[in-house]
Amino acid sequence: MSSLLASSVTEDGIISQIDFAKFLGRLCIERSEGDCDGSSGIAFEELNVNLQLQFILDVCSHRKGEKEVCIEHLQTMWREGDEFGFVVASGEQQRLRQQVKDFCLDSYQYALDMGFIGGHGRSIC
Repeated sequence: MSSLLASSVTEDGIISQIDFAKFLGRLCIERSEGDCDGSSGIAFEELNVNLQLQFILDVCSHRKGEKEVCIEHLQTMWREGDEFGFVVASGEQQRLRQQVKDFCLDSYQYALDMGFIGGHGRSIC
């Protein structure tokens, strides 16, 4: 979780789908027992669709009554080539930490299935 919340990731105000894909690439090299190609150059679009969907669902999870609207908005942003993700808002660090923690738990099995991590633990972060 620490590298997803690192200032180098959050300084632009968003933990984007691009940041997440880069994080998984680094994670694969650092923690995987499987085959990594030695680069962190995986694109979000190359991730398993379940992992992509989990990212989207977790980004929108805090929007209780507006979840569908949030998902549609992210879909539009994605089609237009824009970055989307967890918003880093001043004074909301605790909420962001919890969102990222929940996402790391929710996406563990998908990351394991894709070989980004070895089977030790219950979270990707």
